[in-house]
Amino acid sequence: MTELIATKLVPPRRRPDLLDRPRLLDRLLEHAHRRLIVVSAPAGYGKTSLLVDFTHRLDGLVCWYTVTESDHNLWTFARYVVGAIRQQVATFGERSLQLIDSEVADPDALVATLVNELHTLGMHLWLVIDDFHLIEGSQAVKRFLASLIPLLPADCHLVIATRTIPDLGAELLARLAASREVFGLGREALRFTPEEILTFLREIYNREISLERAQELADASEGWITAIILTSQAGDPLEGITRARGAEGPLYDYLAAEVLSQLSSRLRTFLLESSVLHEMEPSVLNALLNINNAGAILDSLEQQNVFVTRLEDHADISRPLETPRTWYRYHSLFREFLNARLREVNPQRYWDLHERAARVLTEAGYGDQAIDYFIKAGAYEEAAHIIEEQTRAEYTTSQADRLSRWIDSLPSEVLERHPRLLRFRAKSCLDRDGNPVRAVQLCDLAEKILRKEHRPIELAWVMLDKAVALRIQGELHAVIEHCQKALTLVSLEEPTVVAEAERNIGLAKVELGQIEEGVVALRTALDLWQQAGNRLNCAVLHNDLGNSLRLMGNLTASDLHFRKALEIFDELNDVSRAVLTLNNLALVYHHHGKLNQALKQYQLALERARASGSRRYGAYVLIGIGDVYRDLGRYTAAVEVYKQGLMDARRVGDAFLGAYALDALGFTYHLMGNTRDGIALVHRAYEDARERGAEYEMALYQLTMGAIAHEQGFLDEATSRLKHAIAYFERGHLAELAKANLHLAQTHHLAYRPQEMRECIRATELCLFRLGYDGFILSTTLRTAGAINAAADTSPYLKDLLAQAEAKLGPVPEVAQRPPSPPLRVHVLGKPRVFLGDAPLANEDWSRVRTQELFFYLLTHPHHTTHQIGAALWPELSGARMRNNVYVTMSYLRAALGDAGTVVSEDGRYSLRVAQLWVDADQFREAIEMARSSPDAETEIRHLERAVSLYQGDFLSDFQVTSDDAWIRRERADLRALYERALDRIIEYWTAQGNNQRAHQYRQLRAGTTQPQHQDPAT
Repeated sequence: MTELIATKLVPPRRRPDLLDRPRLLDRLLEHAHRRLIVVSAPAGYGKTSLLVDFTHRLDGLVCWYTVTESDHNLWTFARYVVGAIRQQVATFGERSLQLIDSEVADPDALVATLVNELHTLGMHLWLVIDDFHLIEGSQAVKRFLASLIPLLPADCHLVIATRTIPDLGAELLARLAASREVFGLGREALRFTPEEILTFLREIYNREISLERAQELADASEGWITAIILTSQAGDPLEGITRARGAEGPLYDYLAAEVLSQLSSRLRTFLLESSVLHEMEPSVLNALLNINNAGAILDSLEQQNVFVTRLEDHADISRPLETPRTWYRYHSLFREFLNARLREVNPQRYWDLHERAARVLTEAGYGDQAIDYFIKAGAYEEAAHIIEEQTRAEYTTSQADRLSRWIDSLPSEVLERHPRLLRFRAKSCLDRDGNPVRAVQLCDLAEKILRKEHRPIELAWVMLDKAVALRIQGELHAVIEHCQKALTLVSLEEPTVVAEAERNIGLAKVELGQIEEGVVALRTALDLWQQAGNRLNCAVLHNDLGNSLRLMGNLTASDLHFRKALEIFDELNDVSRAVLTLNNLALVYHHHGKLNQALKQYQLALERARASGSRRYGAYVLIGIGDVYRDLGRYTAAVEVYKQGLMDARRVGDAFLGAYALDALGFTYHLMGNTRDGIALVHRAYEDARERGAEYEMALYQLTMGAIAHEQGFLDEATSRLKHAIAYFERGHLAELAKANLHLAQTHHLAYRPQEMRECIRATELCLFRLGYDGFILSTTLRTAGAINAAADTSPYLKDLLAQAEAKLGPVPEVAQRPPSPPLRVHVLGKPRVFLGDAPLANEDWSRVRTQELFFYLLTHPHHTTHQIGAALWPELSGARMRNNVYVTMSYLRAALGDAGTVVSEDGRYSLRVAQLWVDADQFREAIEMARSSPDAETEIRHLERAVSLYQGDFLSDFQVTSDDAWIRRERADLRALYERALDRIIEYWTAQGNNQRAHQYRQLRAGTTQPQHQDPAT
């Protein structure tokens, strides 16, 4: 048995001069209840000091373990983990130690034993593991932690401080993130801000600097506090940082002393000046430096092992008859050092060489390489001319990405002279970036320039490009308007412009639901392309018409157009578009509920995609197959193909398809019971779509999250999300609109809102009638069966669809049959009582008076900040202690509520989030409001009598608070005033009616001589 080193289990002492960092402490304390907390940054960023300060503010057991390199062995590591806890609980871990001492036990058995022993503690515990990076290479330790963390009791929390992100497995971290059980601080967060630097210098070194100077110091040091400490002993801290950096820092100092200074002056000059090039070819280098022996010098440097690498000889495809050339490059860090040194010792030569390199490369036929040098030298006009020439030629996907990067590097005044570059970049925003918002902005700029220069044909094309971007954004009326304006700029002698305008008008009208008009426009475009003899665009139009006629429910015509498109694509050997058409044929079958036929068609499309190497359209097919598998209930198979499709979508840079795949994969995980990971994936899809301004995809996210929310019982959240989705889909996305309305109907059903439920059922039916097909919604009917059955008397159509779904796809899932989860019933009028269903809420965390006090405060004061909550409940405290009390009590409240609800934060404001909540005070106020708006006196009195029946006593009477109860007294006075006015009005009414007995009853209540005797109004 290894003897433990006691100092490794003792937390570092909290120094009196330790700087308080409330920005980070607040975040740590807010997330102290998380199962795993990771603080990760390089050396010298204050990780340990921060955790020492953090743990001193916790209300619970704090155990500390400082790792050393000798702890790689699992059993040594585990022995220290148990030893750290035994520092606080001397009798802890006897059974775990027996397994550890054997060193032959199954690690999983050790995990199980340790978890069971932690469970018996019955108190909040934080275990800090400091310097974890020292044993990052121990796979056994990481596997042990990966098994332990998910099983930790809810009141046990692991805090890891490390210089690296601990490799505990991507799947585990994703699962913890989805369930909000992990929190992390990284280098960016730990960097000292200008305000913290200013405070640090004032409190530690008694040195005053301005905030502007602190900002400069933060920029120079990149917030690395150790660098500031080492250079702030005397003099100006900023000058100290500058001196310490020297010629770019310690690494560069080493290179200067150990490499550059050992070489001759001639070689040093060669190295400095040749470093301007990223890659070097001897003839280019000879021209750049005006020498004739670059090849020999490079060979010599390579032999001396001076950070020079010879690249494989390769031929230039533009010079097929030439001998392959030899290229060289410097190690990237060495090149950065040489560049920095040249820029330092001879800046003019540095910039001159960049411009000269651009011209030499252009003359040598390497124009694409020259562009970067023109841009760096500030010769933007020369760069723009070369880029523009390259946009006229055929280019690959990677070349298109590079062209876009170069265009983004040009100043706006240069771009204003090159509207062709603006148009190219706008199209790449659509084709590559999935960013229609920026595409519209670029088109607007190009349009302004072309109008000024009176170039109508180019202007018309830019307006059509903008129309495509607007269609992706769902701005369908604007699409039609822009196309019509483009048509006014050209005559019929420009049939290609007219054809493209008619195509976009047709597609927009189809999406608006004006399908017949859209089909007319698309046929006009097809006729024009046929007259022009452009078979490729004819095939594209046949594909468009196939999709449009599918939406009309005309499967026969749709099938004919798809097959005509496929025939032309095959003739032209356009395999990619042929695959897309096969995909569309499969989609027709899918939308009409013919899932097995759809699957066969998708498989055919996939075979052709793989044979052609068309990864982009292959990804579309894979995700279509996933949709079919999901509807068939083959969730595991769906996950596999979704993952393949997602991977391919990312490889080809298709942002829309990637986001769709994430959303679909997330919902499938939810259907499999893994809702935590599912929500994480769907949220990633949303963040991606939000960054690109992709409204359609954002609406899909709202639909998916709304469907998940109502199945989890979060009905308010589901209602809000689904209404957001519906607001967007009403622009013409009828299939999605039907699904969103059906999920909202189920939400209303679970929330006991029958009228709203029936309205959504009718809206769903209307969408399906307009579409003319309904097979796509069969799987959705299974998950919304509760609403469909409840409305079956007035909506037999959906009831029939549900029967079809059960016959084809299987029985209704349990979640769709289950009634809402038991509501949390809260009585605050009179003696406070809280029930979960019919049982009083009772657990150890709820028994704390502070927990109940916070609950009742948030119940009546939603959306309050940490400061507002602390000022009300802990007015005697301030600063970090007050915030600490708020966060710790919140962790108790979350634990007390369990599955019934939680506390959520939005923009730093906290509220209760409860699936089903009934509060007598809310019901009381609602009854008062309904009385005020009553159409007659009889109805008014009925509502007021209900309000009085709810008032079982003053607000939180007999509730003993531990602090100032000013907030309770204010609420109590407001409710009491409403109660008394209600009694006065009831007494007045019954007296006027001559019913003295009823009036007397309420006079007694008004006099306070009796309390109302009624049944529990929540029942």
